[in-house]
Formats: sequence, C-alpha cells, structure tokens
Amino acid sequence: HLGLARYVVEHQAPGLITSEGRPDASRMQELAHHVMMINPAVEVYLLDAQGRVLAHALDDTQGPNPVG
Repeated sequence: HLGLARYVVEHQAPGLITSEGRPDASRMQELAHHVMMINPAVEVYLLDAQGRVLAHALDDTQGPNPVG
C-alpha cells in the first residue's frame, strides 16, 4: 500500500501531533475513516522518524498496543 501511504502523506493536512507532542486521536480516526473508504482492509499507523509506531488510528477499538 505504498502508493496509498504516499498519497495520504502528500494530501494530509498537518496536525496529527498535538501541541503537547502526543498523537491527535480524533484526527487519526478521521484519517482512518477516509482511508478505509478507499480500501477497508488498510489500517492507519502514525510512525516517528525511526519507524516506531506512535499511534494506531483505531486504538480505542484495538486495545493499547494493536501492533504487539
């Protein structure tokens, strides 16, 4: 899904990180719903520059660590 990821990055407005430095859960959920309209099998994760998962778009429904 590299093409979809690239499209999301290029077209997503800034602001997935709050002013406190934490992932913005409501923005992540909004983004996930848009992406899932394109492909319902795709999950949305927010990564840091080192590739570590900072947030999963559906954290509330998947538990605290959906990646394991």
